[in-house]
Amino acid sequence: MKKSCLFILVLIITVGSVCAQSRDNTVLQIDNAVKTISRDIHRKLTDERADRVAVINQFIFGGSLPPLGSYWANNLKDELANMPNKSYILLSEGVTGADVIISGEIAEIADIIRIYTRLIRQNDRAILASFSSDIERNATTTAMLASSRSGGSAYVPIDAYEPDSWENPVPFEIGVEENVTAINRSIHAEGDEDFFLIVPTSNSRLVMETTGNTDTYMEFYDANTRQLLAENDDGGEDTNARIFYNVEAGKRYIAKVRGYDETTTGLYSFQVYVLPLNANASTWENPIQYSIETDRNAQDVDGIIFGGDTDFFLLIPNSNGRLVMETTGEIDTYMEFYDANTRQLLAEDDDGGAGNNAQIVYNVEAGKRYIAKIRGYSDETTGLYAFRAYILPVRAGASSWDNPIRYTIDNRQNSQVVNRTIFDRIDADFFLIIPSRSGRLLMETTGNIDTYMEFYDADTKEMLTSDDDSGEDTNALITYVVESRKRYIAKVRGYGDTTGQYGFRATYIP
Repeated sequence: MKKSCLFILVLIITVGSVCAQSRDNTVLQIDNAVKTISRDIHRKLTDERADRVAVINQFIFGGSLPPLGSYWANNLKDELANMPNKSYILLSEGVTGADVIISGEIAEIADIIRIYTRLIRQNDRAILASFSSDIERNATTTAMLASSRSGGSAYVPIDAYEPDSWENPVPFEIGVEENVTAINRSIHAEGDEDFFLIVPTSNSRLVMETTGNTDTYMEFYDANTRQLLAENDDGGEDTNARIFYNVEAGKRYIAKVRGYDETTTGLYSFQVYVLPLNANASTWENPIQYSIETDRNAQDVDGIIFGGDTDFFLLIPNSNGRLVMETTGEIDTYMEFYDANTRQLLAEDDDGGAGNNAQIVYNVEAGKRYIAKIRGYSDETTGLYAFRAYILPVRAGASSWDNPIRYTIDNRQNSQVVNRTIFDRIDADFFLIIPSRSGRLLMETTGNIDTYMEFYDADTKEMLTSDDDSGEDTNALITYVVESRKRYIAKVRGYGDTTGQYGFRATYIP
């Protein structure tokens, strides 16, 4: 009865999807090995003095007692108890009074599990006999090893695909949809790395990802040159890794999976599937044609970014005006704005919109062709977004990069204040400053609204510095050492949705 109950317990703790026949075969293999060892032990004890007293003790793995060790010890006890013509006494438990202790240890060796069984003389700890039994390592036997090691760290079994390496990667048959069959593997020890060989049969977008509760890190290589093509930490669900990559038919690739750091171990699953390359994908030569509206209720065009994707929108304004282009959604987007004919970059933005969305405002000309290029902030960025563009009439006196307000620096302390108005959240003023001498320049805003100032090299449009509230109350203030006759731009806008009147001034300071 004890043996049957323990067998049920082993089946309950077994993890993984293993058929009943496989379990039965594994347990039968263990039972047969126990019978063989029992006969050897019985023969050894019988050859010794008739008054021998023996006891079955523990079978240890990695410093702890796994279910496989308990199962082995209990079966061994049952077999020896039922041996006929015993000339020795077998204690049911405890080592007190025993002459011989029967115990051992379990080890993983390549694709087998080896169980060492030893007969140890109690009084001097001498080994009277030693036996070894090899059991197939599969999902059932590795699950029977699952237990807590001393020190509290969880035992992680070696998976059935070890040992693998650069020279001996595990081939993976690529699926064509997300529910492709995964390979179950483990990061079983510190520094363990798993290698997967991937050979696409067609040009396609490849998706590689891990699933499970282990924090994984993935690297993707050209298998022939070992050039690193992509890498990812948490691009998948929770702390799982995910990589998107456009691959070539017949080319050999390697995906390498490890724990996030040297100490990370645990179970995970790996899968690879392809997404067809989008026949309608936009390019410089084949952009998405967008019809510009004249108000903020412009049409949204939905898009999806897979890692490394880029969308191109063709914009041809019907009138001169301030063109507002922006993305909406939950992913972090990056926008670039070009002259479509020359491909000159006119403006770019990361988080100028709400949240992590991009927004660009640019004074455009009627009938001219422009391109708005949208991508994820990084190659790992993936998700849905929407793009829209609308045009607002150019206000009289409005400034821009191309038509800035010329500001003349007064050498006196009370320099001239230029009063301006911020009309909406996309409004900004541009002040062109050409210092007559090198020195330390102070630029600040005055008034009651919350302003934000950016300071640029006017020729390269490189931002040199920026400020929010360093001035009085919520005003902006910047000091910068400038060069004589060099061209600079001070750009002032409201913070967030701030609108209203403010003043701008600049002066030399000691």
